[in-house]
Amino acid sequence: MMETDPSPATDQRSEALNASTPDPGSLPEPGEAAPGPPGSAVTGARPLDGLRLPDGVDVAIYAARHADAKQAVDIKVLDVTGLTSVADYFVICSGSSMPHLKAIRNEVLTQLRDEHGLRSRAADGNVESHWLVIDYGDVMVHVFHEEKRPFYALEDLWSDARTIEWRESGGPPTRA
Repeated sequence: MMETDPSPATDQRSEALNASTPDPGSLPEPGEAAPGPPGSAVTGARPLDGLRLPDGVDVAIYAARHADAKQAVDIKVLDVTGLTSVADYFVICSGSSMPHLKAIRNEVLTQLRDEHGLRSRAADGNVESHWLVIDYGDVMVHVFHEEKRPFYALEDLWSDARTIEWRESGGPPTRA
């Protein structure tokens, strides 16, 4: 039989555990800003300064618009919810050169961080591969060299996905 340790260290651990359990009355109401990632709307993305994260569709639209700001071409936002466990949204775009791919990737990373308080979980690929990926948890941003994109044909692979309209039209985002 295991005996409990009545030492002061055990008491301190118990107090720390009890102190870390939130009082139900102190939890934010639905729609209020949460203190950090557990209240986030986007799984896996990391907020800065405890900000509440936008929904995945909003993150995808922001990413598409920031890619557009760097003249990315053929930008598509696909809703792959229920089609894959990797993400709920894919943003797919192309650039014309290796420096252009870097510029698109850096714009998306920087603007989502600075304007929307989002940090990527990971940014993968190198420019020489002609395919860069930025992982925001529920959103994956794919930046292809325009000559390599047809080879991988992600739009064909995920042809059952709905297309999300990402351009600003004065109203809320629409699903095509």
